[in-house]
Amino acid sequence: SGRFPKDKLLLGFDEEQKPIEADFTTMYSTLIGGQSGSGKSTLVRSILAQAALQDSKFVVIDPHFNAGEESLGSSLMPLRSHMVMDIASTEGEMREALNYVLEIGKRRLLGDSDKSTLVLVVDETTALLQRSNIKDLLQEVLGQITQETRKVHVYAICIGQNFHSDIIDTTVRNSFCSFVSCRARKEVARMQSGDS
Repeated sequence: SGRFPKDKLLLGFDEEQKPIEADFTTMYSTLIGGQSGSGKSTLVRSILAQAALQDSKFVVIDPHFNAGEESLGSSLMPLRSHMVMDIASTEGEMREALNYVLEIGKRRLLGDSDKSTLVLVVDETTALLQRSNIKDLLQEVLGQITQETRKVHVYAICIGQNFHSDIIDTTVRNSFCSFVSCRARKEVARMQSGDS
């Protein structure tokens, strides 16, 4: 209904129904936390659809992509033309995707003129950081994005249930500029983020 901003992202509405807007230069990289069914994937789909309208490109990691239509990756297929590679779901594909983002970031930091918005989207971040063989590479890439390449328009959106310091390196977690807690009480959001 014409309510989407042209140069920002509509994240939702406050209690007074005023729009909550941001863009990647204010959000930088974002952790989206919440329990199953709390709206994390719906929020990410909305953000990415709006970002696609602004010509952003994406690299998507979804370990459950082949699990069916309800996976985040499957629901993002209408945005396929904005993805720089196929959705990564296997360990090898995830490594390839992470190395790609790492290399793009390094090139841009060295002066590459491409400054278009590139967003690494990682679904099931909590599980990948707890029980996968890519956890070290994932931490490295997230560290690079949150601490350096955000300056050259490479960002991350990480979706998970818990971002406590037992799961994600504290320095990396604390370098994320935004944390969105989906339908969680304040004390639950504090526990998920490790932020009092």
